[in-house]
Amino acid sequence: MLFYACSNDISMILPRGPEGPQGPQGPTGASGKSAYEVWVEAVGSGIIEWDENTDMSGFFRYLKGKDGVDGINGHDGIDGMDGIDGNSAYELWLEAVESGIDDPHNPGRQWNKNATSIADFFWFLSGNDGVDGINGSNGNDGPSGTSGTSGTSGLSAYQIWVGDVQDENGLVNPHDPDGGLWPCDCVSISDFWEYLHGENGGESQIYVPIQDPGSAGNEATLVTGKANVISQYQVKDHSEYVSVTDGSVTFHVYNDAGAPASGAKVKGLPGMDPALVFTADGDGVFKVERLQLPTTGSNELRYGAVTEVEYTNSKGELKTEASAPNTYVPQKIDVRLRICGNIVTNNNVENDHIEGAVAMGVPIAVERRVSDTSDWEVIPNWLGSLTQTFKVYELNDHEDPASYTPGTTYWNSSQSLITYASSLKRVERPTRRWPAMDADSQREIYRYREESIYVNIVMESYYGESPHANAVIDVAPVQFHPLPVISTPAYTAAGDGLDGIKGTFDLSGVDDAYLYDTNLASMAKTTVGGTAFTYYYPVVTTPKATIYNVKSFSIIFKKSVTGGESVFTTTSVTLGSPGYSLGNTILAGSYVYLKPSGRFFVGPGTKEPIGVVKGNATDGFHIEAIGPKFVFPDIDITLEP
Repeated sequence: MLFYACSNDISMILPRGPEGPQGPQGPTGASGKSAYEVWVEAVGSGIIEWDENTDMSGFFRYLKGKDGVDGINGHDGIDGMDGIDGNSAYELWLEAVESGIDDPHNPGRQWNKNATSIADFFWFLSGNDGVDGINGSNGNDGPSGTSGTSGTSGLSAYQIWVGDVQDENGLVNPHDPDGGLWPCDCVSISDFWEYLHGENGGESQIYVPIQDPGSAGNEATLVTGKANVISQYQVKDHSEYVSVTDGSVTFHVYNDAGAPASGAKVKGLPGMDPALVFTADGDGVFKVERLQLPTTGSNELRYGAVTEVEYTNSKGELKTEASAPNTYVPQKIDVRLRICGNIVTNNNVENDHIEGAVAMGVPIAVERRVSDTSDWEVIPNWLGSLTQTFKVYELNDHEDPASYTPGTTYWNSSQSLITYASSLKRVERPTRRWPAMDADSQREIYRYREESIYVNIVMESYYGESPHANAVIDVAPVQFHPLPVISTPAYTAAGDGLDGIKGTFDLSGVDDAYLYDTNLASMAKTTVGGTAFTYYYPVVTTPKATIYNVKSFSIIFKKSVTGGESVFTTTSVTLGSPGYSLGNTILAGSYVYLKPSGRFFVGPGTKEPIGVVKGNATDGFHIEAIGPKFVFPDIDITLEP
């Protein structure tokens, strides 16, 4: 017999098959199938669509329905006893077990009072073996009586339901607010489960499953009568739970009446270390830190009931119980930096002191992976904290990309958005020694290094991580713009300047071994510990004709004059043809700037002058270094015959 009620539990009493006629012992009668067994078969055959586990907990998750009105009492079962108001069959059974009840599977013994789970309840109710047939009476030395026929199999819950639906009195439709009957032709297995699903359960609210947390805005609704442990969205419209700030997930704990459970202790979150215990604050809130989150496991394993919640219920009683099965635990989100293209040697990004081939440009993609089975993806533009700082650290070991010391002085840094598939990150280059500058000034301002440095790029923080590229970058020093050699065809008539100039550049200090190709080369390497990484290194440009045809040098003269400033610039010249000329008048007091271009040289450029034109027609003219930073000897401007 099957009782129907608006509870989310199902109460079943299965009838025993009738006894066979007298005779020798009849074969054992088949056990009647429980509702759970019928459901498992229906899922296996595809009649019911269910993609979760088919254990007992999965069965009860399936039976829970969405919000609906109070169910209407089922009609009287045959020979059924009146139920006790307010208690389900399961609750009545618990009371009976507590008082002492016979074990139907072990005649003469009482049911174990510690076996009170839902699974135990269903095992208690499951059909027992059919009763042995009664032996036939002894004949007067006659032949043995024929064997009794097998006991009839007990009806399953589904079969009983079909019989009730098709009975002349019909069966009340629990989903019909007007109290109509269930359609007598709707008796498939799917119809059976649809009938059993509760709707509009009055005060009791049923959770909305979130087995697919990718569904935007999907939520879990509180289940009254139980503790609830609910993970909180960071970005609700995209079902994002993990904080981009520190990689943690925030949970709220609610008591049986839906109020915040202050000081609750939570143990055994789905998919996590079962020994971890979390204590909620005064608002019922606690956080699971990034490294505590699971790194593997399907949504099904990370969704369900918390094993143990200790909290004060709505009656003021301290209670420990499993939570409602609506807790979702996201996986830890990983983030990485990936070099995704060619590293260029001439990223002409100026700084406050220098121009030219100041830095290398390293194309970086910032990517995340939301689970161990998902692909790496570019950071979505709807997340927060999208502008991040990238630091370049000098490595302690040029064979290990992780051999930097976080928090120490870094080589250089920059900020950029992280939502692009690729964006250039600047790695400033050291400079070779330039005798025209004071050594201490060059070391401090222009990063004087005679040899390569080895660096890696590190993002400051996202999802609580500070990821670095899986790379070692060999950054070779760059050379300074050479000083000019200058002559003039004539002085001005007033004797206060030069009537045009021409000249060349002193290339004696230029070393071809430091003139590199535009892109770094790369090769695969392995650390001492066996970790693979990519090593990037510069390659000298060949043939030399390529180098010598790149425009690299020019000179700028500036002088404040009435009504503004006079500015004259020579054409940019190459290593192969370093000669230049300028037909403008260059007056004494003009400041001299060295302007580099191309990928081979750096210089002060327009940031600051290296010298000033001094002299007169009587004593001659020269360029005097502006100290104390620049220390080159005066550059004489010769007067051509």
